[in-house]
Amino acid sequence: MLALFLPLAALAQDTEGPPRPPPRQPVDETPTHYACTLDLLLRGERCTFEFAPAPGAASEALARNNSQAAAIAARFCPDAATPRDEHGADPTLRKMCEDEVARVALEACSLEGRIPLRDAQGHVAVDAADCADALGRALARTRTMAGVSLGCCRCLAETHCQVSAPQCNREVVDLSPGDELQSCLDKSCKAACSTLQREEPSPALSPPPLPAHPERPRKAGGGAALKT
Repeated sequence: MLALFLPLAALAQDTEGPPRPPPRQPVDETPTHYACTLDLLLRGERCTFEFAPAPGAASEALARNNSQAAAIAARFCPDAATPRDEHGADPTLRKMCEDEVARVALEACSLEGRIPLRDAQGHVAVDAADCADALGRALARTRTMAGVSLGCCRCLAETHCQVSAPQCNREVVDLSPGDELQSCLDKSCKAACSTLQREEPSPALSPPPLPAHPERPRKAGGGAALKT
């Protein structure tokens, strides 16, 4: 009887099939504390893009809000425009930085008004990565100017060079001085503008003289025999 019961039990289990998986749990879409914000991105800190809204119809109001949200990057300009050995931002570099941030915010950060740039907690959307990169480059360029071009352009201004401060900083940091700036560089501020000084070509060196051809030693008795 027991022998008949066991096959029947096995047959019943095969009919029911394997055990059903547990019900699927809802996914928690809440961003973690690693989620990117503009502040984290512009400070160069590591983070992850976790806000991924679905795109919708284009909205001029949303595009305007996105650009305004990105423009807050200008608050990083004073620090970027401050030379390392000074305590305040250079007014020219600060203005250049703020103008560049405003341009980037309008041209690269509106996201065509199809998705919000960030959520209510400030987490930046995945599709705003290019916007954040462009803002970061604007700040990085300003820092480079503060460290490389500012001293040179201040020196040239003291010598009454007619190139404007913004143009001077742009051309120096790009290592591409125009004719007018090069004329100023040729006359003064060689130490302050050493990164742009043209190196004088070294004189051509004459090739070393070839070694003297050694004479072959004469063989003993190698002279012509005298005829007798």
